[in-house]
Amino acid sequence: MNKLLNNEKHELIDLLDQAQYTGLITYKHIDSLTTESSYFTINKGNYFVKIRLSDHGEHHSHPRINIYIFEDQDSVNKYLNFFTENDDVDSFNSAIKRIHRYIYGT
Repeated sequence: MNKLLNNEKHELIDLLDQAQYTGLITYKHIDSLTTESSYFTINKGNYFVKIRLSDHGEHHSHPRINIYIFEDQDSVNKYLNFFTENDDVDSFNSAIKRIHRYIYGT
């Protein structure tokens, strides 16, 4: 199960990396405080989206996805936060599909 989740997590990273070439992703940062944590900011229309994908190793085997949508770069107080703590591959796949729909509109 953990291996499947890990594969899906890397699939999501690949998806977001591909979106970088379209100009949607404007910021990417690897957080050294956690085992594996990636931050993405996607510029879509008048909104900025920050995606945090983290895997805290053996102590926390469930990947987490946080999506923050801002009206502009500084409007931290106006956000929509989707927090998904995934217990299985199905819920992780649905999170990937939701992000894919947001990026590509499909």
